[in-house]
Amino acid sequence: MDYFAVITSPQCFLYLEKGLPDRMEEEEISDEVFSGWAVRVLEEGKAPDEEWAYIETFYGYRGYLRKRDFRRIGREELKERQDKERFLSIGVNLADLLSEPRVQGQILERVYRNAVVELLEHLPEGWSRVRTASGAEGFVHTVFLTRRSVDDVYLLDICLPDTCLPEKQTACPAAAAYLKTGTEPSEASEASEASEASGLSETSEAEKLSEVSAASERSDPDGFYFRKKGDSFRAAVDEEAFREGVARTALSFLGTQYRWAGKGPDGIDCSGLAFISYMENGVLIYRDAAIREEYPIYAIGMQDLRKGDLIFFPGHVAIYLGDGKYVHSTGYWKTPCVTVNSLKSQDPDFREDLSRMVLGYGSLYPVNTAVPRDFQWLRERLESLPGSVSMVYENLATGERYAYNEEAVHPAASLIKLFLMAALFEAMEAGELSPDQKLPVPRSECVPSCGVLTYLQDGKEVSVRDLIELMIIVSDNTATNLLLKLYGEERFRKYLEKEKAFAGTVYQRKMFDEKKAALGLNNVTTARAAAALLKRIGKGELVSEEASQVMKKILSDQRLNGKIPFYLHTLERGPLIAHKTGEDSTVTHDAALIDGPQPFVLCFLGSGTDVPALERLMGEAACSLYRRTLSEKQYLSEFCGDADTPCLVTVCHTRGSEAQVCAYVKDEEQHWRLALQTPGFVGKYGTGKVKEGDCRTPLGVYDLTQTFGILPDPGAKISFFPITPELYWCSDEECYNRLIDIREHPHNCAGEHLIEYVPCYNYGMVIDYNKECRYPEGSAIFFHCTGSHPYTGGCVSVPEAAMKRLLQIAEPGAKICIYDLEKKPEG
Repeated sequence: MDYFAVITSPQCFLYLEKGLPDRMEEEEISDEVFSGWAVRVLEEGKAPDEEWAYIETFYGYRGYLRKRDFRRIGREELKERQDKERFLSIGVNLADLLSEPRVQGQILERVYRNAVVELLEHLPEGWSRVRTASGAEGFVHTVFLTRRSVDDVYLLDICLPDTCLPEKQTACPAAAAYLKTGTEPSEASEASEASEASGLSETSEAEKLSEVSAASERSDPDGFYFRKKGDSFRAAVDEEAFREGVARTALSFLGTQYRWAGKGPDGIDCSGLAFISYMENGVLIYRDAAIREEYPIYAIGMQDLRKGDLIFFPGHVAIYLGDGKYVHSTGYWKTPCVTVNSLKSQDPDFREDLSRMVLGYGSLYPVNTAVPRDFQWLRERLESLPGSVSMVYENLATGERYAYNEEAVHPAASLIKLFLMAALFEAMEAGELSPDQKLPVPRSECVPSCGVLTYLQDGKEVSVRDLIELMIIVSDNTATNLLLKLYGEERFRKYLEKEKAFAGTVYQRKMFDEKKAALGLNNVTTARAAAALLKRIGKGELVSEEASQVMKKILSDQRLNGKIPFYLHTLERGPLIAHKTGEDSTVTHDAALIDGPQPFVLCFLGSGTDVPALERLMGEAACSLYRRTLSEKQYLSEFCGDADTPCLVTVCHTRGSEAQVCAYVKDEEQHWRLALQTPGFVGKYGTGKVKEGDCRTPLGVYDLTQTFGILPDPGAKISFFPITPELYWCSDEECYNRLIDIREHPHNCAGEHLIEYVPCYNYGMVIDYNKECRYPEGSAIFFHCTGSHPYTGGCVSVPEAAMKRLLQIAEPGAKICIYDLEKKPEG
């Protein structure tokens, strides 16, 4: 039977196998734990002389621990130990437990940082009497004690007792279900019922399930109770304070020696430093150099990296400090300790070796915490696909960006040719290569699959420019290998390392090099890298504007058009599509620059996935994302030269009641600048208002004439009126579609009593629809905060924070343009 326990040794290691190893190896040692930490004993030897037990920590790690290093406790004692006023942490690297409340006292026990002790009483002159988990009582300086930042709710409320001993590395059934699905067990398991019947359970199964459910709703700012991802912690704490705290904690270990699997002040490893830095600030993360789904760290892009975020390398992790600096614990021979290095080559503490090996970045604060409503369907489709799939969308006109799993590394297949083209154009721009230089195509150099050169006469000569064209538009593998031989494989490898925007892209072999492929040497890339390359071409910044235009022209001549362009090519006035594909068994990619009214980059990469399903999604997504830019572009162009329209809000009705809302303001040169983008809602039955009460939002362009709010004026630039109990928006024929103060116009108003609409009218703006007040064409059409429903009664709604921001940026003369994605724009 499993049971709870508490660590009694000052510090001890967990091992993956029974018995102490001769040295600390990755295969043998797992983790370090400290006095007072709670664990669950999963199994132990039955023999009296059996020294080892298999345990799980309060943050979900498992390993073997000597039985002399812990003592058994009951569920009630474990509950008592969650009292953060009574059970405190040691806040300094090392504290002596003394026999007397004076510095001359005898040392009874040494207590390390983050160990948990029980406070018995505070004494005068800065001393406290405490009891350690071993049972030793003594005195420590009061200033050495600090309030615990996390507790053991994972053990109490998620890991329900089992009747049978779990297999190694397998959570108990209730915990496994919770961590996999994020939902609590819906009914009692047979194992739990048997456990209760045995008398080992201290609470009923219903009570335990109730505890699980209640715990999942908790959002105490003092602790992140589960390793599961969620928003409760982020909503309860100040983000900037948390980021500063993580960085401050990590820097407090500066100079501490590197110790494999260590987590303490006398020795710590890279993931131990990251774990402790987060734990001391209330968050339990995966204690290894990786992101795990059940722990609260999300993958982010380099451009979103901020202080306190994590940088991942192969088998290594660091904490970002800002301005290119990061702190980490490293076994590097020059600095075998916690130290600070830089990602910037010009800095003296630059680590070139690590800068070339960055795998990705992670944060407690995901960039896309709330998926924009009109990308939700796309995310759901991507999540439903097997294997690894990635996607990046970036609007080059507005800056709007949405990415899914963009840092995932995929076999590059023919997508590596996109990067080779960029390297060749850089060499041609420098005069190192001539586009007119001709290369022979001997039969011995020909490789199978894609292309035409394999089928030409032996010894045919082809120019470099034509080889690039063939490499891209028909994905000719022979052309690719000839160009690699000309440019130099090692040179190409160094080119990719030099280009930071292409991080994650690695060249290791030519096309159809079966010997290297058999050794597992493959070219790899990421959706983020492919998108970065195409973005630079779209903006004319890759090599030069002229070279970017030539590369764009080559890509637009692509002959393999069954993926992203599939539906776009059926449109009567479809966009220019510059793209490159890649495919192999269970691998399919397409990276495109779509040059419509608002040019955008769209990349899909998939490996080990359902190829037909992903390729179908590529085409559908490209068509949908292109269509949503058309009307918005029309409106932006229409009001660009109108000096009386300083702000334009566009509402794109996408489907159902969902909409995408963007706010644009003019800069000093009178060009539109995207100031805000947010998901929103329109009427319950969509758009196309006809009459009062049809729950449809009107289409068209309207003035935003007034602002209002139940909450105080947040600094609105357009005339603001506070909502008072006397204000109604009338729907009676006599005062139809007007704001009425019943003190001035006494009558039983049939309209909206504005003050009752909390939180919808906490902030709002009047949409000047039906300004002639014709009865009953529609009244009280507002731009307001989203309430409890994913729709409105005919208005437009956005989250309260976005609405408040809109009041602060919208100036007199602002307009709102409401259009339907499914309706073909005019012109």
